[in-house]
This record gives sequence, structure tokens and C-alpha cells, in this order.
Amino acid sequence: MIVSGTIAFIAGLWLARWVILPALPALLAFITLGALTLSPFFRIRPWARMALLQFAFLAGGYAVASWDYTYHRSQLSTELNTFLELQGVVIEEPKIYSQRVVYVLEAQEIKQGERQCKIKEKVEVIQYLPRDIKASGVSSDSALSWDIPYYRYGDVLKVKGRLELPATARNPGEFDYRAYLARRYIYTQLIVDNPGNIRKIGEGKGYLWWHLALKAKERARVAITSALPPRFSGLLLALLFGDKEKLEQEDVDVFKTLGVMHVLAVSGLHVGFVLLFLMGLAGVLGLPLKWAVTLSIAGLIFYAAMAGFSPSITRATIMGSLGLYGYLKRQNFNFYSSLSLAAFLILVFQPRYLYDAGFQLSFLATWGLVYLYPLVDGLLTWLPPWRRYLIVPLAAQIALLPLTVYYFNLLPLLSLPANLVTIGLSGVVTLLGLATFLAALISPVAGQALASAAEPLLAFLLYVLYKLGSLPGAALPLATPSPAWIVGYYAVLILVREAYMRWEHPRMLWWRTRYLKGKALRNTLICLSLIGASIFFLWDHISARELQVTFLDVGQGDAIYIRTPGGKHVLIDGGGRPDDDMGKEVGEKVVIPFLHRQGVRKLDVVISTHPDADHMGGLLAVVGRMPISLMVLPPLKGNFLYEYAPLLEKLKERQIPWSEASRGDGLRLDDVVEVIFLNPSSRTSGTKTSDNSCSLVTRLQYGRITFLFTGDIETYSMEDILNSGLNVSSTVFQVPHHGSRFGLHEKFLEEVGPSFVVISVGAKNSFGHPSREVVDYWRTRGIPVLRTDEHGAITFFTDGRGLKVKTKDSDIKIRVVSGDSPALAAPGPRL
Repeated sequence: MIVSGTIAFIAGLWLARWVILPALPALLAFITLGALTLSPFFRIRPWARMALLQFAFLAGGYAVASWDYTYHRSQLSTELNTFLELQGVVIEEPKIYSQRVVYVLEAQEIKQGERQCKIKEKVEVIQYLPRDIKASGVSSDSALSWDIPYYRYGDVLKVKGRLELPATARNPGEFDYRAYLARRYIYTQLIVDNPGNIRKIGEGKGYLWWHLALKAKERARVAITSALPPRFSGLLLALLFGDKEKLEQEDVDVFKTLGVMHVLAVSGLHVGFVLLFLMGLAGVLGLPLKWAVTLSIAGLIFYAAMAGFSPSITRATIMGSLGLYGYLKRQNFNFYSSLSLAAFLILVFQPRYLYDAGFQLSFLATWGLVYLYPLVDGLLTWLPPWRRYLIVPLAAQIALLPLTVYYFNLLPLLSLPANLVTIGLSGVVTLLGLATFLAALISPVAGQALASAAEPLLAFLLYVLYKLGSLPGAALPLATPSPAWIVGYYAVLILVREAYMRWEHPRMLWWRTRYLKGKALRNTLICLSLIGASIFFLWDHISARELQVTFLDVGQGDAIYIRTPGGKHVLIDGGGRPDDDMGKEVGEKVVIPFLHRQGVRKLDVVISTHPDADHMGGLLAVVGRMPISLMVLPPLKGNFLYEYAPLLEKLKERQIPWSEASRGDGLRLDDVVEVIFLNPSSRTSGTKTSDNSCSLVTRLQYGRITFLFTGDIETYSMEDILNSGLNVSSTVFQVPHHGSRFGLHEKFLEEVGPSFVVISVGAKNSFGHPSREVVDYWRTRGIPVLRTDEHGAITFFTDGRGLKVKTKDSDIKIRVVSGDSPALAAPGPRL
């Protein structure tokens, strides 16, 4: 009953997200139906009673979620982008990063000028380290110890700062930090640039047992960081407590590539080690079973507090405690009932965890371990008995495959060997870490001695993982799968497992015949299921006959991704910044992750419009990290030869061919997609005009729909293109130079005559882009203006006749219904 009830409860939570009704009727329905089903005076058939009970759980889930959405909202939404003073209590363990410290406060009072009011709301406070500490390169721990007061759980603080919304996803598939915080009921951030603006005015608030847990953890952390170099201490703290703040990014990337990030999220694996440690300790001390179980359950809760009560550790703690209680009472708890009860208890108090990646991955992995074990074991019967060591990680990986691709856009092909190595070594290290924790409570010196013993194991673990991660094809980048694909995958997976289990019990197969017996039956069903899975897997690729054009949000710069109906991938510019490395990290942190989320493993063409840093900087990272078939550049004359030197050097190093393009040159990406370059002409190339005037201007056409990408051209180039007589009309027009007033050439814009205009521009940029004159010009003509600083990434989909526009908060569809298909621009010499 608990399994079906939890499923119904989850369905109610999900339903409340899409159907908005008052919470009270759902709550009354839950109480009424629950009372009827439990009442001995209400006589109905068992199946009807069960159906009513499921409806009661469904109504309960809807009531909980509806109540949550209605009454858990920000009280500070009217104070955004203002400076204020806030008083509150630190309610979580602070997180220390290299350049900032992050606190979570339960705000109790705010003050702004003469106005003062009481509130109750969580706020994330971000205290940035002073510039002199950042520049010194001193580690954050020592910087805080010497120069900045460090506040802990239960401290009452007065904080002055600027209240802002957390960062949200600006490009498709990007991690949405604002949504992540909202799932924890945190809606705003208070930014503090001066350490003097945080002042402690009290302490001792909070739960005593949580104080004790965090103080004990602090002793262990000091022992570990004192005994080990920063890299190894950060890894040990992540393995032991799930604290990832001090992990090096390169190590995180390797763990993701090999599909072993789960060992850094404290979960059932760690709880198993903790139970092994605690029960072993109880045995050494000679405790009776009752006290051993009590000690172990208390130890699990204590450990969960140190790990921050994440969804994964909470699930494992609940299931571990149920298992211990059953062991004490000599009762066997059904696995699925325990798993469902853990989910139910978590979601009753934290309904938003249903949409948390950690919650989903934890429960699916645990389900897969048990549900898929018989299937995987049966398929591997041809292996020796040691196959059992393969079955557990393989079953978990099969269960997690869709969500792994969905959240990380990687298919870790070497996950199985990596997990075999990681689980064994991390288990030994975790046990050693627990011993370090206990020793540090007694003697810091003893704790340091045990912690130092973990260094060779951690070094060996990283050595093996880096060797595996460096192998070609360690992970396969895949596009974010659709919800339909994920549902289809699990439907086929369950079909395969159930078919196999029915084959193991022939009497349950009423349709079995003498022509389909034994292994033939199993193999036939598995082949049919695999064919179904392949159809689901390939469906998106089979049906994707649209042209996609995405204007990425890279701040003050340009980056445009194009996917043709035939599956060719094109990138125009890569964003960047005018700093020492031309903002190469924009390519590493924005462009390349976006391409991976699109499933791009190779770029067919990369077009660089001109060498300004905000266009070319990100390409330096793209060229260094991704295979490219052809790079297209403007004519390398005058200053361009010097300014393109860093990019040309990387092209030669990677042996990537490039070609120079000018007016009249063209590209045929697909049989139905044509690209022609309208600028620069021979008159502008190599002259003393600005680099902007020599930008490559590209016109792309698919059926009736055309796009015009203009780089940073200004009025001189627009006049020159008009005089050439080339066709400049377009459905979608990229406004030149981020909306600069120097790109306002009315005759040229009239010839373009777009249905949509796009401005790639950074929020609050120092150039004043886009200019009011440009924005007003288009709005007075009724043309929709889409801006990356307001809408985030802007994506167009077209089948050559209609056009769909998608931003992070809206979808627009238009249809071209009149006029013949315009003639393709006559291409010049092929590149």
C-alpha cells in the first residue's frame, strides 16, 4: 500500500505544478477520503477501498504542493536591487570558496533608512573576500583565519548589503541556480563587498545536537586540512561529508566524465560504511544488540547532520534506520516499501525536492540496484562468479542513464571500470576518514596522523581516474533528451525486466507457445525491447528536420549556433571580453557547455566575423577543445593578420584548415541551406577603416526563411552593401554592433525588412548598448525586439515555411503564408 500511495502522492505533487486550484478543497478531499477508507463502518469492496485510498494520497500530494506554492513566497521581492540592513540567524554550515564565503540566514528583521519591519525568510548572504586577499593567492581558510571573522551555525548577524535575485539560466540547458535555491526556499541574495558590513550580535541559536555535530565536524576538518595538501584534503572532505567547495575543477570534470560523481554525494554507499563502522565499534565494545542498534541510528542521524541533510543522505538514513529496526525486531522490511516510505517522508516536508537532481538520482540509483539486479545477473551468467562485483554498478548505471545524460550531457563509456576502482578505494578512504573523525575528537595529533595515511590512497585514486579519463572516447557528449525519450526509455527497461522475470516463471506466461521457449523467448523479447529503445533514442534525430539558430547569451559579445536540417553544426563567433586572455573562459564556461548540451561532438564550420575580443575570445577555447572541419575568416589584410595571430597559432597547432571569405563567397551546408557572405568587399578589406567595417556579414536561407548576421558593421559598410545590389532582405535580422547608434542606416534597414530583430548585448554594459534610437526605430515600426540581456539565449526553429521563437520565458510562433520562396542568393566561389 505504501508503494502505490507514495506514487499517487507524487502524482499529486506533480499535478499541482500544472493545474492551479485552491489547496483547501484538496486538503478536505484528502481528509474525507482517508477517513472513509479507514472507517470500519464504511463497507465497500476491497478494490474500491484501495482506489479511494489512492485518490486520498493523490489529493494529499496536491494539497501539500498547492499549500507550498501559495504560502512559501518571497517577502523581499519589493526590496530587490536596493541596499538594506538585515538581521538574522545562520541556519546552515557556511560554505567557504576561494574568493567568497556563503551563509544562509533566516532573516528576522530588515531595516532601510527609517523603515524597519519583521520578516521570516531565508536569504543567501555572499561575502566576497577583499581584493588584497584575492590578489595575494592565500588560501581562503587562512585568509579567513587571519583577516576576516568567520561565523558559524547559530550566530545572530547584522548584515548590510545589496539585495539581488540569484543568477538564472541564460542559455538552454544551463544550470538554473535561482531555481535550485528556490527549491530550498531561498529567493534572494545579499551581496556584501566589505567584511565590516557583517557584524555578530548574538549566538547560541539553533538545535543543540546540530551545534555538536558541526563542532565535531570542524575538529575533523581542521585535522584533515592540517595533515593533507589542499587538493587531497578537499577530496577527502568531499568523500567523507559531501563538501565540494574545495575540489579542484579538473578533478570534478574527471569524476563527471567517468560517471563516478555519486561517490562525492553522501548517500547509501557512505551510510553503509558508517553502519559497518558503528556496528563494528559496538561489537568491539561488547554492547547488547538493542544498544548497538540505538547507537547506530543515533550515529546515522549525527552523520546526516554533518552532511547537511541532503536528499540522498536523508533517504539513506531513513532506510538504514528502518533496516536496523527490522534487524532488532527480527522482521524483514520490504525494500520497495522502505524506499517509498523514505520518499514519502522527505516529500511531505520538502515537496520541492521532487524536482531536485540529487533526490531523483539517489532514488533511481537505489531502485535500479534492486529492481535490475536479477536482469543484469541473468544476462551475465556466462561470466565467472566474480561477476557480482560488476552487477551492482552496472544496474545503477542502467537505471541512471537517462538522467545522467539529461543533467550532465555525457554518456560515460568507462563508467563500469571507473566505478569498480572508485567504490573500492573510496570505501577504504571513507572508513579511514571516519576513524580520523573519531581520533580528532580525542586528539588533533592522532586525527592528523590518520588523515595523512589517506594521502597515498587518494593520490592513487586520482592517478587511475585521470588515466581512464584521458583515454579516447571516455565519455560521449549527447544532447539533452526530451521527456518523451526518458519516459520511453524507462518503459522499455521495465518491459525488458518484466519479460525476463516472467520467463523465469513460465506458468505466468499464458501466451507462451511451443514455438517460443527458453532462451529463444528471452532473446526475442530483449531484441524487440532493444529495437523499441533504439526507436526512442533515435526519434529526435529522425524527426529533427528543422533549422535551428540560437543567439547565445555571452554577455557583451556575439556567439551564434546553427544546426542545419541535415545535422551540420555551425558556430559564428564565440563571445569573449577585452582582458588579458580575451575572455577565453566565456568559451570554456558558456559556449562549449552549450555545444555539449546540444550533443555537438564536432563543428563543421566556425565563422569568425572579426578579431574583436568580444567575438573571438571564446573561439580560442572552442578551437582548443573541439574538432573543427573548417574555420572561415575575413581577409587577413592590414591589422587583421596581427590581430588574428593567437587564433591562427591555435589553428596550426590543431591542424584545422581555414579559408578567407569576402563578398560573394558562399557555403552550401546542406542541399537546402545556402550561406552567402555580403561583406567585406575588396574596397573595405585591408583599408584603414575600422575592424568593425571589415566584419563578415552572413546571409543564411532555408526555404522562405532567411537570417542576416551582421557582426559589428557600421553605416559605411551598410552603404557599401546596398550599392552592391545584393539581396539583404531577411526574416530575422541581427542588429549590428550590439545595437550601437552607428548601425542605424535607415535605407539599409528598410531593405532588410525583418519580422524579428535580435540584439546580442550584455546586461548593464559600459557602452550604453543598445542605444535608445535603435530600439525606438524598431518598436515604432511594430517589429519585435529580442535582446539577450533581457531574454537570455534566443532560439529560432524553422522548417523553411514557418518560424518558432523560444526564449527562457516565452514561445512565439509565426507562419509565412504568402509570397513565393525567394530565390537563393547566388553563391560565389565555394570555400
